[in-house]
Amino acid sequence: MIHRFETPGGALMPNILHAPELLAARESAIYQKYVSPVITYGKEYVILEKEKNSGILSLLDEIYKDAGKEMLRKELIIQNKISRLWDELFEEVPDIVQRESRNKNLLLQSRLREMMQFIENHYKERISLERLAAEANISKSEALRCFKRGIGTTPVKYLIDYRLERAKELLCKTNDTVIRVAADVGIDNTSYFVRIFKKMYGMTPGAFREEEGLKKAGEK
Repeated sequence: MIHRFETPGGALMPNILHAPELLAARESAIYQKYVSPVITYGKEYVILEKEKNSGILSLLDEIYKDAGKEMLRKELIIQNKISRLWDELFEEVPDIVQRESRNKNLLLQSRLREMMQFIENHYKERISLERLAAEANISKSEALRCFKRGIGTTPVKYLIDYRLERAKELLCKTNDTVIRVAADVGIDNTSYFVRIFKKMYGMTPGAFREEEGLKKAGEK
């Protein structure tokens, strides 16, 4: 079936619909080898690019135009072009899938960088998942997915780890109290700060500072 959608602005969207069996019987080797892999590769659509997929786009245009003509062997001609179209599509699908995968990875990395940068700039503040997701203009579930797929952790864990790294620097470079250091990295509860610091580094903030002081003294 060949038809089209037309927008109020005059744009045309041709549609070419056909059953897979038009290409080959479902039980045939051709269907199993060339048709099934394309219709089951995991996506309901592919995005075609003018330069990289010109052959496919050209055939789509020819099929649509042929459907509106009166000519001998019209159905056979169209069927032949659909077979050629499928042949090109079969060749292109791996490249299209890889290209879409690369684009998705680039988008994920871009969103992840935005959120990580936000954490690094605002780690002293209260940062909710909702606020973090809003910075990348995505949903909370997508923010969680970006961190998990991108760096294998959660936004909360990344924030805590970043705060503890900054706390280590302050313990080494200043004489501020542990209470002050905790507050300066955005943690109001000192007991909680001591607990998570010890869990991360195997010692309390005070013991860490003392150990670092001994190391520096030994280097002199």
